[in-house]
Amino acid sequence: MLSLRPDFVLSVTTYGFDAKNGFATRQQLKTVGANSYVSPQGCDDDPSKMTISDSYTLLREMGKVFNVSTRAEKLIAASEKSIASVSAKVKGAKKPKVMVLFAGTSTDSNAFSRAAAKGIFKDILTKAVGTNAFESASKTMFADLSKEKAAATDVDALVVISANSPDPTAYARQLLKEFPQWPAAKNNAYTVLSDSAYLGPSNDLAVDKIARVLHPDAF
Repeated sequence: MLSLRPDFVLSVTTYGFDAKNGFATRQQLKTVGANSYVSPQGCDDDPSKMTISDSYTLLREMGKVFNVSTRAEKLIAASEKSIASVSAKVKGAKKPKVMVLFAGTSTDSNAFSRAAAKGIFKDILTKAVGTNAFESASKTMFADLSKEKAAATDVDALVVISANSPDPTAYARQLLKEFPQWPAAKNNAYTVLSDSAYLGPSNDLAVDKIARVLHPDAF
């Protein structure tokens, strides 16, 4: 990274500037003339508290950095309008239990070692009128679930977030085949997300995709 001599480096938490993780530190970046940024909610390295609102904060601040504040506000307004429209369609509906899982990130044979428990995923599910089936399994952003606990839980829908998996859709289908007792498997209820699941400009896409899976009759 230092050899690239960047002008600006962004990370949603300070993890992205931690030498222990193999990254260039903010001080090292400064020596090559690079400015750096950490989103406010990520400064205490507790992404479990992040919400869609933090995405809007990020957009507003990037608007200031790059002198495109008007464009940032338009993106935020469009996202808020889209999410409000989706939430209105599914308002009052029963909240299905959802498993949010990262594809291709587990370091061992346990596919559920990186199940999302809290953070921006919780806010996205709430807007889509769903609930995380494993929110109580961890106080942090991720839960390390046993295969047995996953199998014993009624998962109404599966959300797979594309990470290092070459084919996240195939990964999702494989899981549903492996756990046919899940209502999600019986109803083929799943979706795959990418950047829309993270802090950024497209959380409204995640809300829409999940809501369509959880409440297909509303669309």
